[in-house]
Amino acid sequence: MAGILLDTGFLYALRLKKDEHHALATEILKGFDWTVHVSILVPSTVVAEVYTLTNFRTNGNRQAIASLDLLFWGDDRFFTIVPLPQEELRPIAQVLSKLTEPGRILSFTDASLIFIGRKYGVKDIVTFDSHFNGLLTIHAKT
Repeated sequence: MAGILLDTGFLYALRLKKDEHHALATEILKGFDWTVHVSILVPSTVVAEVYTLTNFRTNGNRQAIASLDLLFWGDDRFFTIVPLPQEELRPIAQVLSKLTEPGRILSFTDASLIFIGRKYGVKDIVTFDSHFNGLLTIHAKT
């Protein structure tokens, strides 16, 4: 199955015009051939991280949160949110432990993207983070 993963930074930049990557994220959204991918996946950990990042960076701006609501729960959603059941949390932690090394520090959310990619056979990701180099094929380098 051809698919693609979406990372926190891409989704955040897509909705927050003040983000340094907003123009690039918008360009990617408009210019990317999404039809090539049968599935566009966002783990539930990414959803949580985008909300948290937005809430902190905007100092609780309700308009920014409302924009995320449209993206995740409204008509603007163009991806599938993948829930992570409890039994997958430990394997995600194991991915984090195995792949984290000096120079490549992964968050639990990063590890969940790698785990979901492996589970669904997805090797492509839209991200601005270089720590996925060698683990997934990046489609949004800055």
